[in-house]
Amino acid sequence: MSLFNWNFKIDASLALLLSVFFCVTSCSKMSDAYLPNSNGLPMAILFLEGSVEDEEGNAIEGIEISVHNSRSMEFAIKSDDDGEFDVMREILPTNLLIFIATDVDGAHNGQYAPDTIATRMNYNYDEDYPGYVGVAEEDIHFVLKKIADTFEE
Repeated sequence: MSLFNWNFKIDASLALLLSVFFCVTSCSKMSDAYLPNSNGLPMAILFLEGSVEDEEGNAIEGIEISVHNSRSMEFAIKSDDDGEFDVMREILPTNLLIFIATDVDGAHNGQYAPDTIATRMNYNYDEDYPGYVGVAEEDIHFVLKKIADTFEE
């Protein structure tokens, strides 16, 4: 057996031993930091509340508010009778969230143009939610423009 093969076997064995050691020590620390979701991704908690009104200050019911991260839609909710929405959700912690208000009920209570609000997120560690990267709170208010009614001739 040559000296090169012998050194290679020791190097490979040492690399395997060190990787197992570092995984065990670092993985135990990581599990204290956050609980990954079923896909193995770290998660955060979002408390979202807000309102939707028209330009005259009237509450608008039934507007869909969809919440998007930089890659996909996280979830969607609808405004209630008072034009308000309030939800707590587990989300992927991203620096930017995009909120889109869309009139999905047709002419039921008037037709409104969609609106978008983008905001930078700040996640703060909260002892009440151990296992999460952090908690973010957002208060979003939409003022939607009414689309002019079409007139029949």
